[in-house]
Amino acid sequence: MVVESSGGPDVLLRQLEHLHVVARMPNVRFRVLARSTTSGIVPALSCPFTLLHVEPGKTLAYVSSLTRPDYIKATAPYVAAFEQARNPASSGEESVVILERRITDRANS
Repeated sequence: MVVESSGGPDVLLRQLEHLHVVARMPNVRFRVLARSTTSGIVPALSCPFTLLHVEPGKTLAYVSSLTRPDYIKATAPYVAAFEQARNPASSGEESVVILERRITDRANS
């Protein structure tokens, strides 16, 4: 889990606590991708995108860049990047436990 904070330890703790609230929402799938499970290269983390399932069998990739947003019909690279990041990630339950450990560690330091 990469979590950065420019506000110091207290701000980071509040951010982790907020992630914990979000991770427990019924419509959210929260998964931790440990650096040790990848070769260090995770294309899905290099360029933010959203896969939009607009109807059965039809998916678009929404990509927002510095200059403009774009909807892309050829989604295969985005789907592959998403799966490359999701497959080695911890399960939802394990991810919440990892997050809770980080919160406890931060609260006790």
